[in-house]
Amino acid sequence: MKIGIMQPYFFPYIGYFQLINAVDKFIIYENLNYIVDGWMHKNRILIKKGEISSIKIHIMGKSSNSKISETKLVKDYYWKRKILNTVKQNYCGASNYADFFPFFEKMIKADFDDIHNYNSNIIINICNYLNIETNIQFDNKNYLPLEKELDATYKEKKGENYCDEGINKKTERVIEICKKESAYSFINPIGGEKLYIKEKFRRFGIDLSFIQ
Repeated sequence: MKIGIMQPYFFPYIGYFQLINAVDKFIIYENLNYIVDGWMHKNRILIKKGEISSIKIHIMGKSSNSKISETKLVKDYYWKRKILNTVKQNYCGASNYADFFPFFEKMIKADFDDIHNYNSNIIINICNYLNIETNIQFDNKNYLPLEKELDATYKEKKGENYCDEGINKKTERVIEICKKESAYSFINPIGGEKLYIKEKFRRFGIDLSFIQ
């Protein structure tokens, strides 16, 4: 089985869906620390005159010490209305606007308490829209014992960049997930070439490849 693992981004870039389409099972992973300046709560869109604007989810007390699954949304319709109005004002003249906007509006208005489920719902809906039939797993509570074990091990040893036989925390996490899923192949976006080394995966019978 080929698997991919990514964080739940807010309307991910097209390569994210290219990756989902390339694997048998895709894990939207929530047991990592929330990245305050990352792309889980924001994105950019083109507006009139070719300028760039931001659309943002409002988060309660953003903190890099919280897990993604623990990061809660502000229960206020204001920010959802702002996103919808921004898109409406700038794309109402687009040829496919009438077909697409109700689909977009339904995703934005979806009622979830946390960012993981909110973004996972968006990703799954877009996959359905694109007829991507990959098995998507977004509830990963069964991996919490693994995370606790990794946290304890690397805290004891010198931080998550500590390497035991050349394998650091990020690599060990992925290898352990692959083993539990009986996956023989792990596919990652091309940016992962800076994080992962093929030889480390090959030791465990796992083929590591990158998608451009």
